[in-house]
Amino acid sequence: MKRYEKNLIYEKKLSLWSGYPVKIEDDLDSICQCDVDFIEILMLLENAFLINLVESDKTRQDFTTIKEFIDWVESRPKMTQSFKRFKLNTLALTLRY
Repeated sequence: MKRYEKNLIYEKKLSLWSGYPVKIEDDLDSICQCDVDFIEILMLLENAFLINLVESDKTRQDFTTIKEFIDWVESRPKMTQSFKRFKLNTLALTLRY
């Protein structure tokens, strides 16, 4: 699948979470160009991954890109299950479109 097609899938998923149209310029490294700010997107991702950053050693301000946040989630054993569910949901979206 081409990068552009993947971006469309991620844009749709983030748009559903945020309730606003989300545009990803290049990939998940970019900050989304939308009415929702970056911290709000992280809050939506926390909710989707069942993560409470208050109970972790990180704060939302520690992340400057969506990819940094996702990499951090992948490095946390307790969060891996939630992240795998997110990847499966994304895969389901990929297969649907």
